Amino acid sequence: MKIQEQLTNNFFEVHYIIHEKEDNAVLLNGAYIINNKKYFTDIPLDFLKFSTLCEKIMGHEKSKSIWNRLFNNNDIVAEVSPKKHMNFSMFLKPEDLGINTNYNLKIA
Repeated sequence: MKIQEQLTNNFFEVHYIIHEKEDNAVLLNGAYIINNKKYFTDIPLDFLKFSTLCEKIMGHEKSKSIWNRLFNNNDIVAEVSPKKHMNFSMFLKPEDLGINTNYNLKIA
């Protein structure tokens, strides 16, 4: 379990990739894991940045599968769960998402 915690700590775990028709970005729904605690949030990413990240992480074919699921349907809002639809856990580095990692967490 310790190894898994080390691998997933200080990463953003993507639960859903969401796209609304006529929008020019995707919304990543997931949890940012800091010091073994999960902070749930949504992060918008433009298509180009997201596409580049996907191909870097999972390759062209899985990236193409995500785009097909998001764009080739009649729903106003489309979503893809990497874990459910592709059996793939998607973890992104915070710096790849533009998240400032120089934080000092305080308890309110």
